Amino acid sequence: SDRVSLGYGADATRESMEQHTPGFAPLAPDMRSHNWRGGGFATLGVTPVAPLDLSATIRGDRHSDYGGKGTWRLGAAYRIEQTGTTLRSSYGTAWQPPSLYERFDPCYGRADLRPERSRGWDAGVDQSLLGGQLTAGATYFQAGTRDQINWLYGPAANPACSGGGYVNVDRTRAQGVELDLAARPTATTDLRAAYSWQSVVDANSGQRLRNLPLHQASASVGWRFLPAAYANLGLRYRDMIENYGTGSAFLTADLRLSYELTDAVTLHGRVENLFNRRYEEVYGHAAESRSAYAGLSARF
Repeated sequence: SDRVSLGYGADATRESMEQHTPGFAPLAPDMRSHNWRGGGFATLGVTPVAPLDLSATIRGDRHSDYGGKGTWRLGAAYRIEQTGTTLRSSYGTAWQPPSLYERFDPCYGRADLRPERSRGWDAGVDQSLLGGQLTAGATYFQAGTRDQINWLYGPAANPACSGGGYVNVDRTRAQGVELDLAARPTATTDLRAAYSWQSVVDANSGQRLRNLPLHQASASVGWRFLPAAYANLGLRYRDMIENYGTGSAFLTADLRLSYELTDAVTLHGRVENLFNRRYEEVYGHAAESRSAYAGLSARF
């Protein structure tokens, strides 16, 4: 109805991994493993009065190795029409099992890893300006996690490996701020920018967790240069990678193009890492160099 809506759905994922590491044989024989995860969810939205929207979501998951778990989320948003302002907040829980690599990699995996369990809240404001041509948003969030999976340096799993591996951190606390800005200066151009600051610390020691960026930012400009053609240039920034005290910030660019061949078929392409920068999002794992992709999408 106009005041009540119901959304629902289900999903299933199969994860598989095969790893052949001859340099570690016979201490690390070939590994093959897979698991399944399936779930269902339902979201109820209620508008008791015109400016106020309330929502409640429940989700149930079943994992082939870790069994079942239920999570939930509550949200609210209040619109002030006279000023173009929306106040919003939410509170919820989450559950995330470890990946096969985190569990079974011959050097860095730990088969006894436990799933992450977290709960957190956020509060924010969205502001519309210039008749909707400019919108800005700000969000503050906090979250607490049990058994968060993170990299920790330590003794090597076997003599052929370097030290370190994935572990469960007993308790972590996260807090941060997200800012976003969107503008449409003309009918054919759009601009977007976003910034986030996030600090995640071990609740027992107070130390920041490694491999989690403190600062991230993105910006993009889009241009519909023909009625059926659209181009978008995006920039992405991420700060220092803190693993063994090394790493550096990086800035990359991506270019995306699309052309509507018909009302139902679109030709699209993209170039990632446009300027062929050398960088690492995870220490010791180089990111791809300049890469190009092309494809078709169809709507029915």
